[in-house]
Amino acid sequence: MHQLAFAHAWAVPKSHAPGKRGGLLRFTDDRLSRFATHRLRCWNHRRITRLAGYAQRRSSCVSAVEYGAPLLQTELVAQSVLSTANRASVRVPATERTINERLSWNTLSTWTQNARERLRVHPGRALSIAAITILAIATLYRFIMARRRTEYLLKRKALGLDTTPAAAGPQWRLPGDETKATESAGLAQRIATFYDLQSELWEQVWGEHMHHGFYNVDGTRDGKDDRQAQIDMMDRLLHYSGVDASIRSAIGAGHRRLRVLDVGCGIGGASRYIALRYGADVHVTGVTLSPVQASRAQVLTRQLRLEDRVETVVADALALPFPDNAFDVIWSMESAEHMPNKFRFMEECARVLRPGGILAMTAWCHRRCPPPFTDADRRIYRKVCAYYCIPFLCTLDEFENYAWQCGLVDIETADWTRATLPFWPAVARSALQRKALLGLVEGGWPVIRSALAIRWMIRGFRRNLFVIGALRAVKPAPR
Repeated sequence: MHQLAFAHAWAVPKSHAPGKRGGLLRFTDDRLSRFATHRLRCWNHRRITRLAGYAQRRSSCVSAVEYGAPLLQTELVAQSVLSTANRASVRVPATERTINERLSWNTLSTWTQNARERLRVHPGRALSIAAITILAIATLYRFIMARRRTEYLLKRKALGLDTTPAAAGPQWRLPGDETKATESAGLAQRIATFYDLQSELWEQVWGEHMHHGFYNVDGTRDGKDDRQAQIDMMDRLLHYSGVDASIRSAIGAGHRRLRVLDVGCGIGGASRYIALRYGADVHVTGVTLSPVQASRAQVLTRQLRLEDRVETVVADALALPFPDNAFDVIWSMESAEHMPNKFRFMEECARVLRPGGILAMTAWCHRRCPPPFTDADRRIYRKVCAYYCIPFLCTLDEFENYAWQCGLVDIETADWTRATLPFWPAVARSALQRKALLGLVEGGWPVIRSALAIRWMIRGFRRNLFVIGALRAVKPAPR
């Protein structure tokens, strides 16, 4: 009934004092009649309140309660107001019409406007709708993750692998810790699971190469295609390490078929690239911890009909299943950072490398100290190691020292960080593509988590914390 009270206040004559009875003033404005009728029918509490208050202030009317509150208990008051409103002398201000028209034009539809008004009047209903929406989104997300998990387990079962979950994450070490070379329990399984989940999405967005791209030595992009930059990275390492010249000279001599070991081959992109580049005189063997990657690499190899020149096996780089002196070239493109014991990794490479053979590798490193790490550097370092299953990073000088201790000679290192700077911003942009967003949703939280870690990599490179290093070394011939 309070809406009727506000409407009744419009009809109170200006000359009447509070508490004094008197007749209603005759109204003459039809617009007020139509407006009051429409608002009383719609029971729009908010606008009636605003308009009634405005009319009461302009006409110095007495309140409806003082005029005759007992009459408001019946519907006769409403009928009286509606029957006498056409004789009103109080005009509807033009500003109210303007506001009303502006609101109607800005409203998408009558249904939306009414819904908003109801939600304002009933806030509990708005909370219920929000809770139901959140619950529906959470249910859909859990369904997608459960389906993705089922597909992943079926893939592992088809490959004859166990489906036991990986062990808990390791305690990530900072450089300089005495225990940083200690192997973490379950790290190999976590790395395998990480690439099992990531490889499919990466291949859809970036293709078969899973490493940095080499742009320009001054750090500029100059319109270079990102996938071409990844190929340029491989070409750069082939020439820098001397592998290209060594293989071509051996092929020209025609003594025997050369063997190349690709450590951390992923889905075999570099293995197939080397096999296609040098022809049938070179045989490439790739090793990876991920069974899903190995299976995908075999499929892509069969599509190119390279089964006689490329093979992919599941193996641990710290315990390679090959005899001594088995390979002419060992190729490692950004896999050494995952090794919990980097000296042992270098020992294994030196063991299976033939005398006169070449080790060519790139790896993620951290900058030299001093200057010491700041708290922000340590935070970024921990984040990157945790997100990308890295036990710890070492400097490029440490890799050089490990190679020297393992008996390798002609060791050379190079810092290619500046030439790879445009890579991670390009990865961040690619994550906004439609197929990438769909893949993130289907992959679930582990894939989304690794995508969110891109920002930490970008920050680390901006702070000169991370280094992309290249190393080449030769195994000396016996005397």
